Amino acid sequence: MRLNEHKEMTLEQWIALPDHPVQRDIKERDLGHLKYLLPDHLEVKAAKLTKDITDPDTGKVYKKGEEYKVDGHGRSYTWENCLSDKQPSSVSVTIFEVNAWEELEGLYDRTDSGTATEKGKEKFIARLKKYDVLITDDKLKLIQPIGYAAKLFDSNKHTKASGLSTHQLNLAVSEFYEEYQVLEEYVCSGSTKLHKKNKSKKFDWSSIITAAALIALKSFKVTPELLESKNIDDLHYVNALRLIELFKTINKGGKDTMSEPWNSVTHIVNEFDTSGVVLVQDPSGYPVLNEGESQKAISFVLYWILQYMKESKNPPANLPNKKDDWAKMASNFPEIVKEKFAPIYHETNLVNMILKTAA
Repeated sequence: MRLNEHKEMTLEQWIALPDHPVQRDIKERDLGHLKYLLPDHLEVKAAKLTKDITDPDTGKVYKKGEEYKVDGHGRSYTWENCLSDKQPSSVSVTIFEVNAWEELEGLYDRTDSGTATEKGKEKFIARLKKYDVLITDDKLKLIQPIGYAAKLFDSNKHTKASGLSTHQLNLAVSEFYEEYQVLEEYVCSGSTKLHKKNKSKKFDWSSIITAAALIALKSFKVTPELLESKNIDDLHYVNALRLIELFKTINKGGKDTMSEPWNSVTHIVNEFDTSGVVLVQDPSGYPVLNEGESQKAISFVLYWILQYMKESKNPPANLPNKKDDWAKMASNFPEIVKEKFAPIYHETNLVNMILKTAA
Protein backbone atom coordinates (compact mmCIF):
# COMPACT_ATOMS: atom_id res chain seq x y z
CA MET A 1 0.00 0.00 0.00
CA ARG A 2 1.25 3.48 -0.76
CA LEU A 3 0.05 7.05 -0.76
CA ASN A 4 -0.87 7.96 -4.30
CA GLU A 5 -2.25 11.46 -4.48
CA HIS A 6 -4.31 14.23 -2.94
CA LYS A 7 -7.23 15.57 -4.88
CA GLU A 8 -10.28 17.73 -4.48
CA MET A 9 -13.72 16.18 -4.87
CA THR A 10 -16.99 18.02 -5.01
CA LEU A 11 -19.41 17.17 -2.25
CA GLU A 12 -21.55 15.26 -4.75
CA GLN A 13 -18.56 13.20 -5.91
CA TRP A 14 -17.58 12.29 -2.35
CA ILE A 15 -21.11 11.28 -1.38
CA ALA A 16 -21.36 9.13 -4.52
CA LEU A 17 -18.11 7.29 -3.76
CA PRO A 18 -18.94 3.73 -2.54
CA ASP A 19 -18.66 2.99 1.16
CA HIS A 20 -15.84 0.79 2.35
CA PRO A 21 -16.87 -2.90 2.07
CA VAL A 22 -16.80 -3.38 5.87
CA GLN A 23 -18.34 -0.04 6.83
CA ARG A 24 -20.69 -0.31 9.81
CA ASP A 25 -24.27 0.93 9.80
CA ILE A 26 -24.17 4.72 9.96
CA LYS A 27 -27.73 4.86 11.34
CA GLU A 28 -26.52 3.00 14.43
CA ARG A 29 -24.03 5.75 15.29
CA ASP A 30 -24.38 8.99 17.23
CA LEU A 31 -23.46 11.68 14.69
CA GLY A 32 -24.07 14.64 16.99
CA HIS A 33 -20.41 15.67 16.76
CA LEU A 34 -21.00 16.45 13.06
CA LYS A 35 -23.82 18.90 13.68
CA TYR A 36 -21.50 21.84 13.10
CA LEU A 37 -19.09 21.93 10.17
CA LEU A 38 -15.44 22.20 11.24
CA PRO A 39 -12.33 22.63 9.07
CA ASP A 40 -10.96 19.15 9.89
CA HIS A 41 -14.19 17.60 8.58
CA LEU A 42 -13.02 18.51 5.06
CA GLU A 43 -10.05 16.10 5.17
CA VAL A 44 -11.06 12.58 4.17
CA LYS A 45 -9.41 9.37 2.92
CA ALA A 46 -10.14 6.91 0.14
CA ALA A 47 -8.62 3.70 -1.20
CA LYS A 48 -7.91 2.96 -4.85
CA LEU A 49 -7.50 -0.64 -6.00
CA THR A 50 -4.44 -1.32 -8.15
CA LYS A 51 -5.66 -4.83 -8.99
CA ASP A 52 -8.74 -7.00 -8.64
CA ILE A 53 -9.17 -7.87 -4.94
CA THR A 54 -11.23 -10.75 -3.59
CA ASP A 55 -12.84 -10.75 -0.17
CA PRO A 56 -11.59 -14.10 1.22
CA ASP A 57 -14.74 -14.54 3.32
CA THR A 58 -17.48 -13.83 0.78
CA GLY A 59 -15.63 -14.38 -2.50
CA LYS A 60 -16.85 -11.01 -3.79
CA VAL A 61 -14.44 -9.38 -6.24
CA TYR A 62 -13.65 -5.66 -6.12
CA LYS A 63 -12.34 -4.42 -9.44
CA LYS A 64 -9.06 -2.74 -10.29
CA GLY A 65 -9.39 1.03 -10.47
CA GLU A 66 -12.38 1.27 -8.13
CA GLU A 67 -12.24 3.75 -5.27
CA TYR A 68 -13.89 3.44 -1.83
CA LYS A 69 -14.30 5.70 1.15
CA VAL A 70 -11.98 4.81 4.02
CA ASP A 71 -13.31 7.33 6.51
CA GLY A 72 -15.85 10.16 6.41
CA HIS A 73 -18.86 7.87 6.07
CA GLY A 74 -20.63 9.69 8.86
CA ARG A 75 -19.83 13.05 7.32
CA SER A 76 -21.11 11.88 3.97
CA TYR A 77 -24.40 10.73 5.53
CA THR A 78 -24.72 13.98 7.51
CA TRP A 79 -24.15 16.20 4.48
CA GLU A 80 -26.34 14.12 2.18
CA ASN A 81 -29.23 14.40 4.65
CA CYS A 82 -28.60 18.09 5.48
CA LEU A 83 -27.93 17.34 9.16
CA SER A 84 -25.04 19.81 9.46
CA ASP A 85 -25.32 23.56 9.91
CA LYS A 86 -23.31 24.07 6.70
CA GLN A 87 -22.72 22.08 3.54
CA PRO A 88 -19.16 22.18 2.15
CA SER A 89 -18.77 22.56 -1.58
CA SER A 90 -15.80 20.16 -1.73
CA VAL A 91 -13.51 17.94 0.34
CA SER A 92 -9.79 17.19 0.20
CA VAL A 93 -9.22 13.47 -0.38
CA THR A 94 -6.05 11.52 0.37
CA ILE A 95 -5.91 8.49 -1.91
CA PHE A 96 -4.16 5.28 -0.82
CA GLU A 97 -3.30 2.61 -3.37
CA VAL A 98 -3.99 -0.94 -2.17
CA ASN A 99 -3.41 -4.27 -3.88
CA ALA A 100 -4.66 -6.84 -1.34
CA TRP A 101 -7.78 -7.40 0.74
CA GLU A 102 -5.76 -7.25 3.96
CA GLU A 103 -4.55 -3.77 2.99
CA LEU A 104 -8.04 -2.57 2.12
CA GLU A 105 -9.54 -3.86 5.36
CA GLY A 106 -6.58 -2.86 7.53
CA LEU A 107 -6.58 0.68 6.16
CA TYR A 108 -10.19 1.09 7.26
CA ASP A 109 -9.56 -0.37 10.72
CA ARG A 110 -6.60 1.95 11.34
CA THR A 111 -7.88 5.24 9.97
CA ASP A 112 -11.56 5.36 10.87
CA SER A 113 -12.55 8.51 12.77
CA GLY A 114 -10.82 8.85 16.12
CA THR A 115 -13.90 10.59 17.55
CA ALA A 116 -16.11 7.65 16.62
CA THR A 117 -13.82 4.67 17.08
CA GLU A 118 -15.51 1.55 15.81
CA LYS A 119 -16.59 -0.68 18.65
CA GLY A 120 -16.42 -4.45 18.43
CA LYS A 121 -20.20 -4.66 18.15
CA GLU A 122 -20.27 -2.28 15.22
CA LYS A 123 -17.43 -4.09 13.50
CA PHE A 124 -19.30 -7.37 14.00
CA ILE A 125 -22.52 -5.97 12.48
CA ALA A 126 -20.53 -4.61 9.53
CA ARG A 127 -19.04 -8.04 8.86
CA LEU A 128 -22.51 -9.62 8.83
CA LYS A 129 -23.59 -6.99 6.30
CA LYS A 130 -20.96 -8.33 3.89
CA TYR A 131 -23.15 -11.44 3.66
CA ASP A 132 -26.33 -9.36 3.29
CA VAL A 133 -27.36 -10.30 6.84
CA LEU A 134 -28.93 -7.28 8.53
CA ILE A 135 -29.37 -7.56 12.28
CA THR A 136 -31.98 -5.41 14.03
CA ASP A 137 -32.42 -7.21 17.35
CA ASP A 138 -30.29 -5.65 20.10
CA LYS A 139 -29.53 -9.03 21.68
CA LEU A 140 -28.15 -10.37 18.39
CA LYS A 141 -25.90 -7.34 17.98
CA LEU A 142 -23.76 -8.40 20.95
CA ILE A 143 -20.37 -9.78 19.87
CA GLN A 144 -19.89 -12.01 22.91
CA PRO A 145 -22.00 -15.00 21.74
CA ILE A 146 -20.23 -15.52 18.41
CA GLY A 147 -16.87 -15.71 20.16
CA TYR A 148 -18.15 -18.31 22.61
CA ALA A 149 -19.87 -20.33 19.88
CA ALA A 150 -16.97 -20.29 17.43
CA LYS A 151 -14.36 -21.39 19.98
CA LEU A 152 -16.53 -24.27 21.19
CA PHE A 153 -17.64 -25.30 17.70
CA ASP A 154 -14.11 -25.61 16.29
CA SER A 155 -11.28 -24.68 18.65
CA ASN A 156 -8.63 -25.47 16.04
CA LYS A 157 -10.03 -22.90 13.62
CA HIS A 158 -11.29 -20.40 16.19
CA THR A 159 -8.62 -20.07 18.86
CA LYS A 160 -10.12 -17.27 20.96
CA ALA A 161 -13.52 -16.75 22.55
CA SER A 162 -13.12 -13.04 23.27
CA GLY A 163 -10.95 -10.10 22.25
CA LEU A 164 -11.19 -11.24 18.64
CA SER A 165 -8.86 -9.71 16.09
CA THR A 166 -10.29 -8.58 12.76
CA HIS A 167 -9.15 -11.85 11.18
CA GLN A 168 -10.69 -13.95 13.95
CA LEU A 169 -13.94 -12.01 13.78
CA ASN A 170 -14.07 -12.52 10.02
CA LEU A 171 -13.60 -16.28 10.51
CA ALA A 172 -16.32 -16.45 13.13
CA VAL A 173 -18.80 -14.49 11.01
CA SER A 174 -18.06 -16.64 7.95
CA GLU A 175 -18.90 -19.66 10.12
CA PHE A 176 -22.19 -18.40 11.55
CA TYR A 177 -23.70 -15.72 9.31
CA GLU A 178 -26.48 -18.05 8.10
CA GLU A 179 -27.41 -18.93 11.67
CA TYR A 180 -27.66 -15.22 12.52
CA GLN A 181 -29.93 -14.73 9.53
CA VAL A 182 -32.16 -17.57 10.75
CA LEU A 183 -32.37 -16.10 14.26
CA GLU A 184 -33.10 -12.62 12.94
CA GLU A 185 -35.70 -13.63 10.37
CA TYR A 186 -37.41 -16.61 12.02
CA VAL A 187 -37.03 -16.10 15.77
CA CYS A 188 -36.85 -12.30 16.11
CA SER A 189 -39.28 -11.45 13.31
CA GLY A 190 -42.20 -9.11 13.89
CA SER A 191 -43.04 -8.63 17.56
CA THR A 192 -40.95 -11.55 18.84
CA LYS A 193 -37.79 -9.65 19.72
CA LEU A 194 -35.43 -11.54 22.00
CA HIS A 195 -36.71 -11.07 25.51
CA LYS A 196 -35.20 -8.65 27.99
CA LYS A 197 -35.95 -8.97 31.69
CA ASN A 198 -38.58 -6.61 33.05
CA LYS A 199 -40.70 -6.16 36.16
CA SER A 200 -43.36 -8.62 35.08
CA LYS A 201 -41.03 -11.29 33.67
CA LYS A 202 -37.56 -11.95 35.03
CA PHE A 203 -36.49 -14.21 32.17
CA ASP A 204 -33.63 -12.79 30.10
CA TRP A 205 -32.54 -14.15 26.73
CA SER A 206 -28.86 -14.46 27.59
CA SER A 207 -25.81 -14.38 25.33
CA ILE A 208 -25.36 -17.96 26.53
CA ILE A 209 -28.65 -18.93 24.86
CA THR A 210 -27.65 -17.14 21.66
CA ALA A 211 -24.34 -19.04 21.55
CA ALA A 212 -26.12 -22.34 22.16
CA ALA A 213 -28.65 -21.50 19.44
CA LEU A 214 -25.84 -20.80 16.95
CA ILE A 215 -24.22 -24.18 17.66
CA ALA A 216 -27.56 -26.02 17.54
CA LEU A 217 -28.63 -24.40 14.25
CA LYS A 218 -25.23 -25.19 12.73
CA SER A 219 -25.33 -28.80 13.93
CA PHE A 220 -28.85 -29.39 12.62
CA LYS A 221 -27.92 -27.77 9.28
CA VAL A 222 -30.63 -25.12 9.55
CA THR A 223 -30.33 -22.49 6.81
CA PRO A 224 -32.66 -19.84 5.40
CA GLU A 225 -32.88 -21.87 2.18
CA LEU A 226 -33.99 -24.97 4.08
CA LEU A 227 -36.70 -23.05 5.94
CA GLU A 228 -37.89 -21.43 2.74
CA SER A 229 -38.28 -24.85 1.08
CA LYS A 230 -41.29 -25.76 3.29
CA ASN A 231 -40.76 -29.39 2.32
CA ILE A 232 -42.64 -31.31 5.00
CA ASP A 233 -41.33 -34.60 3.59
CA ASP A 234 -37.74 -33.57 4.35
CA LEU A 235 -36.64 -34.59 7.85
CA HIS A 236 -34.07 -31.78 7.83
CA TYR A 237 -36.90 -29.28 7.34
CA VAL A 238 -39.08 -30.91 10.00
CA ASN A 239 -36.24 -30.78 12.53
CA ALA A 240 -35.45 -27.19 11.57
CA LEU A 241 -39.03 -26.11 12.22
CA ARG A 242 -39.03 -27.92 15.54
CA LEU A 243 -35.83 -26.17 16.61
CA ILE A 244 -37.18 -22.75 15.61
CA GLU A 245 -40.38 -23.37 17.58
CA LEU A 246 -38.29 -24.30 20.62
CA PHE A 247 -36.42 -20.99 20.49
CA LYS A 248 -39.66 -19.06 20.10
CA THR A 249 -41.17 -20.85 23.10
CA ILE A 250 -38.08 -20.25 25.24
CA ASN A 251 -38.19 -16.58 24.26
CA LYS A 252 -41.70 -16.24 25.73
CA GLY A 253 -40.16 -16.95 29.13
CA GLY A 254 -42.92 -19.25 30.32
CA LYS A 255 -42.27 -22.39 32.35
CA ASP A 256 -44.23 -25.16 34.04
CA THR A 257 -42.50 -26.24 37.25
CA MET A 258 -45.62 -28.06 38.48
CA SER A 259 -45.40 -30.83 35.88
CA GLU A 260 -43.10 -33.82 36.33
CA PRO A 261 -40.69 -34.23 34.76
CA TRP A 262 -39.92 -30.68 33.69
CA ASN A 263 -39.75 -30.16 29.95
CA SER A 264 -36.74 -28.63 28.20
CA VAL A 265 -38.24 -25.15 28.05
CA THR A 266 -38.86 -25.14 31.81
CA HIS A 267 -35.30 -26.25 32.56
CA ILE A 268 -33.81 -23.52 30.36
CA VAL A 269 -36.14 -20.68 31.35
CA ASN A 270 -35.84 -21.53 35.05
CA GLU A 271 -32.06 -21.19 34.84
CA PHE A 272 -32.24 -17.80 33.13
CA ASP A 273 -34.90 -16.05 35.19
CA THR A 274 -32.93 -15.82 38.48
CA SER A 275 -34.38 -19.13 39.71
CA GLY A 276 -31.55 -21.33 38.46
CA VAL A 277 -29.49 -23.61 40.69
CA VAL A 278 -27.19 -25.41 38.22
CA LEU A 279 -25.04 -22.66 36.72
CA VAL A 280 -22.82 -20.19 38.55
CA GLN A 281 -24.84 -17.03 39.10
CA ASP A 282 -23.92 -13.36 39.27
CA PRO A 283 -25.21 -11.12 42.11
CA SER A 284 -28.46 -10.56 40.20
CA GLY A 285 -29.17 -14.27 39.98
CA TYR A 286 -28.44 -14.74 36.27
CA PRO A 287 -25.82 -17.17 34.87
CA VAL A 288 -22.35 -15.64 34.81
CA LEU A 289 -21.21 -14.46 31.38
CA ASN A 290 -17.51 -15.15 31.06
CA GLU A 291 -15.27 -17.45 29.08
CA GLY A 292 -14.49 -19.65 32.08
CA GLU A 293 -18.14 -20.54 32.66
CA SER A 294 -19.33 -20.43 29.05
CA GLN A 295 -18.71 -24.07 28.13
CA LYS A 296 -20.67 -25.39 31.09
CA ALA A 297 -23.50 -22.88 30.60
CA ILE A 298 -23.80 -23.42 26.84
CA SER A 299 -23.63 -27.19 27.36
CA PHE A 300 -26.52 -26.92 29.83
CA VAL A 301 -28.71 -25.25 27.19
CA LEU A 302 -27.62 -27.65 24.46
CA TYR A 303 -28.33 -30.67 26.67
CA TRP A 304 -31.97 -29.66 27.02
CA ILE A 305 -32.20 -28.69 23.36
CA LEU A 306 -31.07 -32.22 22.51
CA GLN A 307 -33.68 -33.79 24.81
CA TYR A 308 -36.37 -31.69 23.15
CA MET A 309 -35.23 -32.60 19.64
CA LYS A 310 -35.12 -36.32 20.47
CA GLU A 311 -38.81 -36.29 21.46
CA SER A 312 -38.08 -38.98 24.00
CA LYS A 313 -41.08 -40.78 25.52
CA ASN A 314 -39.22 -40.91 28.83
CA PRO A 315 -37.35 -37.60 29.04
CA PRO A 316 -34.82 -37.25 31.87
CA ALA A 317 -35.98 -35.41 34.96
CA ASN A 318 -32.59 -33.81 35.57
CA LEU A 319 -29.06 -33.53 34.23
CA PRO A 320 -26.84 -36.62 34.42
CA ASN A 321 -25.06 -36.97 37.75
CA LYS A 322 -21.64 -36.92 36.10
CA LYS A 323 -20.82 -33.40 34.94
CA ASP A 324 -18.66 -34.73 32.10
CA ASP A 325 -21.75 -36.37 30.62
CA TRP A 326 -23.14 -32.96 29.74
CA ALA A 327 -20.63 -30.18 30.44
CA LYS A 328 -18.60 -30.90 27.30
CA MET A 329 -21.65 -31.05 25.08
CA ALA A 330 -20.97 -27.58 23.63
CA SER A 331 -17.69 -28.73 22.09
CA ASN A 332 -19.07 -32.09 20.92
CA PHE A 333 -22.56 -31.13 19.81
CA PRO A 334 -22.18 -31.57 16.02
CA GLU A 335 -20.91 -35.12 16.52
CA ILE A 336 -23.63 -35.86 19.08
CA VAL A 337 -26.30 -34.77 16.59
CA LYS A 338 -24.79 -37.00 13.89
CA GLU A 339 -24.84 -39.94 16.30
CA LYS A 340 -28.31 -39.40 17.79
CA PHE A 341 -29.95 -38.59 14.47
CA ALA A 342 -28.11 -41.05 12.24
CA PRO A 343 -28.13 -41.22 9.31
CA ILE A 344 -29.92 -37.89 8.69
CA TYR A 345 -26.91 -35.66 9.41
CA HIS A 346 -24.14 -37.93 8.25
CA GLU A 347 -21.97 -36.33 5.56
CA THR A 348 -22.60 -39.05 2.98
CA ASN A 349 -26.33 -38.66 3.42
CA LEU A 350 -26.06 -34.92 2.88
CA VAL A 351 -24.02 -35.43 -0.28
CA ASN A 352 -26.64 -37.86 -1.63
CA MET A 353 -29.40 -35.39 -0.77
CA ILE A 354 -27.62 -32.58 -2.63
CA LEU A 355 -27.04 -34.78 -5.69
CA LYS A 356 -30.66 -35.89 -5.64
CA THR A 357 -31.84 -32.28 -5.46
CA ALA A 358 -29.53 -31.26 -8.30
CA ALA A 359 -30.81 -34.09 -10.50
